[in-house]
Amino acid sequence: MLRCILIGVLALASVVYAQRHVDPRNSYYRVICAVPLVGSGSPADPRRPKYAPWPVTQDQNSIVAFYFELSDDGKSAVVEFVSPNRAAFQPLFNDTSITLFEKGRAAKSDIEAALQRFRRDFDLDKFGMVMPAGSLSGALPISTSYQYYLTDSFANLDTSKWTVTGNVVPSRGGLTAPDPNGGSVISKVPIPDGSSEGEVLANVALGASGGAYTLYLQGSADARSGGTGSGTYLAFEMQNPIFTGTQCSADFAILQSQAGSVSLLGSFAHSCRNGMAIRMAVHSGVLLVWPDQGTPLEFLLNAPASGAGQPGVGAHATPAGNAISQVQVGAANRTLPAALDSRSIGVSAFRRRVDVQWKAVPENATGNGLTGYWIYRDGNYLMRTTNTSFSDEAVSPGDKHTYTIYAVDQHYNFSAGASVNATVPAAVKGNVGAPPLPTPIKK
Repeated sequence: MLRCILIGVLALASVVYAQRHVDPRNSYYRVICAVPLVGSGSPADPRRPKYAPWPVTQDQNSIVAFYFELSDDGKSAVVEFVSPNRAAFQPLFNDTSITLFEKGRAAKSDIEAALQRFRRDFDLDKFGMVMPAGSLSGALPISTSYQYYLTDSFANLDTSKWTVTGNVVPSRGGLTAPDPNGGSVISKVPIPDGSSEGEVLANVALGASGGAYTLYLQGSADARSGGTGSGTYLAFEMQNPIFTGTQCSADFAILQSQAGSVSLLGSFAHSCRNGMAIRMAVHSGVLLVWPDQGTPLEFLLNAPASGAGQPGVGAHATPAGNAISQVQVGAANRTLPAALDSRSIGVSAFRRRVDVQWKAVPENATGNGLTGYWIYRDGNYLMRTTNTSFSDEAVSPGDKHTYTIYAVDQHYNFSAGASVNATVPAAVKGNVGAPPLPTPIKK
């Protein structure tokens, strides 16, 4: 029986769904819960869910990542917390306003019913970070088809292209900001399609620990995350990269500011390196970030896109030798990926499993590359994959299912769906009675 505990005047009912996600290199515990919001909204104390780590932590015994979607009334949030250490969630377990459900002891439908009291469209299958933070790595493959309309290495500041706020310094190595409050440069060049949706890609030179390096989208001319902050913006910020021997780790934060009131939408720890690429795009109400990796993390925006503002970059407290060495700015790609050829989809059905495979979708001539495939079963979301095959093991003998596959590109454009039907073989009925007695041997 699902129990929700009511607290205070708000009568906030909270539930937590705990499960263990395992990848080849790291094991992560995840909890999903509804919690109230805290924080004043300043850059030093952004609006965020209760228990969200702030400042962001690299302590692997703590909560290392989180993601949230705002509740319908704006007073609380549905949150996914991530940690490799289950003990990191002890404060949540001890909070009498939260009821804990371990995996296997609460039905998915019950969890969704509870959390849909806070967010009407809550879907447990789609909610949360796509992959465990901290386990992702790999060089960033930039599609050769996608074209950026503005590139700058900041050997000097061209004020015909950039509005400067705060204290930033151009140099042969790129844009630096030794000042603790730092500053930003926001583009004056309009996005070619006239919208406020686009992409920012920056290469960061890291020769020492420290500093913060920020990408902006939909930024007002005075957008700045350092110091007391200012303006309206969406931001993806790498904070305090730390070198330990040959290894580097940094904190990453996703920030949203409305006229200087800042919300922390998500955070995670990730590896870093000299010359790394950080990338951010916004399209159709979804914020996509790439922390020096080939596949994006997705964050649903908690408020409608501002419909205005420009891309940019910024930094603060950068040590000598560290800089944003280059920035590239592009418009949102709106060309849909090609659909799968349904004739190329192969299906193998077994009594307890259905295997599906297909031919890879080619990249569009004007596209920006695929990020993977989304699969729906009988109209309901099932999974996503970067492979050209999957197995569905949640089937029973005699089931009939329709699988629909969509190709999805780097800017969250979906192709038309391609569908295939599968019939799971029925169970074989045999003689289940007792075997006949053996015939006595005559002596």
